[in-house]
Parts: sequence; C-alpha cells; structure tokens
Amino acid sequence: MMPNITRGDRVAGVMVYLAGDGRHNEHTNPHVVAGHEVVVAAVGSRELSTDDALDIANELDQPRRVFGTRVTAPVKEWSESEQRMIKVGERDAHVWHCSLSLKSSEGQLSDEQWGRIASEFVEGMGFTGSDDGGAGCRWVAVRHGLSSAGNDHVHVVVNLVREDGTKARVHNDMPRAQRLANVLEKRHGLVVLESRESGRGALAGAKPGELNRAERASVSLPARDELRRRVRAAAAGASGEREFLDALRDARVLVRPRYAEGGRDRVVGYSVALAPNVAEGRRDRPVWFGAGRLDRTLALGQLRSRWGADVAGDPRLTSAWTERWRDATVAAKVTMSTPPADAARALHGMGGRLGEADQRVAALDVAGVFARASLALEKDRPGALQEASDALSRAAQPPAHDSAHQDRSKSERASLNAAYASRLVARATGRDAKVGWIAVLRQAERAARAIAHAQELRGQVQAAAGTHRALAAVAAAVPQLERAVQSSASSGQLPAHATRRPSDRGTGRDSGAGIERD
Repeated sequence: MMPNITRGDRVAGVMVYLAGDGRHNEHTNPHVVAGHEVVVAAVGSRELSTDDALDIANELDQPRRVFGTRVTAPVKEWSESEQRMIKVGERDAHVWHCSLSLKSSEGQLSDEQWGRIASEFVEGMGFTGSDDGGAGCRWVAVRHGLSSAGNDHVHVVVNLVREDGTKARVHNDMPRAQRLANVLEKRHGLVVLESRESGRGALAGAKPGELNRAERASVSLPARDELRRRVRAAAAGASGEREFLDALRDARVLVRPRYAEGGRDRVVGYSVALAPNVAEGRRDRPVWFGAGRLDRTLALGQLRSRWGADVAGDPRLTSAWTERWRDATVAAKVTMSTPPADAARALHGMGGRLGEADQRVAALDVAGVFARASLALEKDRPGALQEASDALSRAAQPPAHDSAHQDRSKSERASLNAAYASRLVARATGRDAKVGWIAVLRQAERAARAIAHAQELRGQVQAAAGTHRALAAVAAAVPQLERAVQSSASSGQLPAHATRRPSDRGTGRDSGAGIERD
C-alpha cells in the first residue's frame, strides 16, 4: 500500500474533485467510508453530490475559521549565489491530503476494510489526538472506484487545525506514513512491500501534477521517468565524470551542480532537468530533480564509486560542471565499433557474480544497458525496455539505512570489474553498430534472469516477480525491435534521438532557474 501526501489550502477544491467525475471520467460512486463523527453524520455513506462535497468541506474547515489558526508550509526556490534551495516565503497549507493505493494486482477491498484502514491510518499519524491526549482533527476518507490504472485506493483529507485551534504535527509525515503503511499491510493481510521492508528498491513515482504536464505535452513519460532513462543511460556509457557530463548534454539533459559548503571548488551533488521546449518564441522553465531522488544509484557519490573515483570528487573536474553547450547536437558521442559479440559475452559473464553486493552491481549494469537500448530503439515511445531498466534499477538500489555504505569497498571492486563490461556495451551499441543491439539485448535478458533467480533465492519474491514480468515484456518486444533495427540498418537512417535539433540550443550546465521537484 502506497501513501502519497500533498498539502494545500482549498479544502472545498479537494472535496469537489473527489466527488466529481475525475480527470478521465474514472470516478464512480464517490462516497464516505470513514471520518470524523461530524462529517459522517452530515452525509452518511450515500453517493456524494457537489453540494455534499461542499458541506463536507464546510464541516472540515470549521475549526480553522472559528479560531483563525494559520497553518503554513515553506516556499523554497533555488539560490544561484548559495547553490541550494532557500526559503523565500510561506504558503497556506492547512489541508493535508493523502491517497492510500494498492497495486492493481491486489484486487479490491470492501468499504468496511477501507474504513478500518483509513481510521487506523489517521490515528497512527496522530491526527485523532489519542497519542498525546490533545484535541483531534476533523477528517474524512472518500472512495470513488478504481484509478485509471486499475488501482483500488482511498483518499484521506485532514484539516490540520485541531478542534481546540492548535496545529497538528506533520513533521516527517512522509516517512512516518511509509512506516505506518508497513504496519497496516501486515495487520490487514495486504501485500507487504519488500522495498519498504528492506529499505531498498523504491523509485519515487510521478506526482499528479507531473502526470498532467506529460499529458498536456503529449509525451509518453513524465519528466521524472524520462530523466531516469536518460541519466541512467549516460551513466552506463561513461567511465568517468567528464564523459558522463558529455553524455548528459548529448541527451538534452540540463545539469546543475551542488557544491560543498564553503566554496565552489568541489562538486558534491547535482540536479537534472530536461531541456525545455520552445513554443511561440518562449522557452518553458526547466523542472529540476535531485539525481539521488530520481534513483539513489544515480547520486554523484554512487557514480564516483562505480567509476573507481574519489567519492569526495576531484577539484580539477569542477569546471566541467559549468561549461556551457556550444552546439545543439544530441548525436551519440560513442563512435567506437567494438564487435557486438564482445559486449554480449561480457554481459553473459555478469550472471556468475551474484553475491548480494555483486547482484546489485550486475543489476545496475543491466539496467543501464536497457536504458541505452530504450533510447536507441524505443526512442520517444519508451516501452518494455524502459520498464525493464526500471525493474533492474530497483534491484540495484543500495539499502536506505546504509548511510555509511558499509559494503562500499566490496561494491567498488565489483563495479570496477563491471565497468569494463559497461564500456563494451556502450561501444557495441553505438550508432555504428546498430545491428549489434539485438545480440546485446538477448544477453541482457539472460543476465537479468540470473538476477531474478538470485532475488528468489534471497526471498525477494515480489522483486523477482517484477523482474520476470518486465523480462517477459522485453521478450515479446524483441522480434518487433529486431525488424525495426534491420530496416534502419538497411536504410542507413539514424535513430530519431541522434539527430540535430536547432531549436535545442541552450546551456548544458544551466543557471538554475526553474522549478525544483523532490
């Protein structure tokens, strides 16, 4: 069960949306399954109308109106001078909204089950006052059918102003919600997420606003997912920091460095954004994502460890992070023509080194192969290859609790062995060796199956099942991809992603303006 939390100040807007038709007319029979006694008494369990939604909003908001208590959240913007996010103000944020969603494969729960789960969730988050003996918050849980992706879910809306006018505690609400979800999964017999249990394997999903932007732009992936694909592919083909930055530029990814405190002589992290489009003479603002929040294996310290470099960084490479694009080409830099069979043999050898740390490294390498293959073959219509890349990347995530990276030395040794295989793959899959893609993909499939088998042996049943599902989709897609590659090879055409686009001129190392995302 996955919680997703947002904050706002328009309780009426939230309630009208929950009681409405939905963005794709997917809402059916919106109704209350649990809530504060005042709210439940007002509307019962009948199908909600717009008037009912407004009545609920009025009841929820009453304590705030009576006491005049203001609840805010910080507004942050990127400071170019300080090279970090700084607080520039506050916004009203007394409405706490959390969806609790099951996987589509889990089926549906009854209203009674969702009602109990929602009530226990609200109590566990401290909104009922039972934990400290204080006043509780007004809240409601609404169910309105399956999501457009077939997920059963419930929405919990809480007014953060308590009945006595005091403010509810929301510090660290997301990690607390994740821990509580784990407890409720076990208590109610739901599927327990292995990624949460082990502290690894999670890749943050796109938020509703990101999905809406992708839909408006008519693109296949939200920016978060597309950046994962491009940055992962760039990392897979690079043997060092400068090659990585060049590959990001060629993939039309903007980069913003984060410096160590006290100066600008050492880069310790970075954020990325897709190069914004130009429409009617206006360039959109870039939307920035911290690389480690996209995928922990893409954090700069992880990449440097993978390259066998000093994790603290080399001051001599700092200037590479601030160089500006001089040309707008997105053609692949890799032009070496190592025979594809060498890369295939290197991938085949990955299946043999599957100690736990080595398994993560092997998964990381194969995830990079699938990401590069997705860019080259699926282009702007990512599908099975991109999904396989994500599945393998989940298997490669380092433990969240291992902040000191206690097994780094072992992983580094494995990474140094894997780096050679990664470079072979990068060379074999350059544009001069398009026909080698399928051989490399088939070996990547075999290596991934060995990783899935290792997951099964370690009891990671859900992770293994996810890897197998992704590989089944790849196996079904390969024949069609093979025909497309052969057709492209015979015509001499370049992949669409490797063409020059004059409108893409901009800075490869961006000035920092734009929107920041977690």
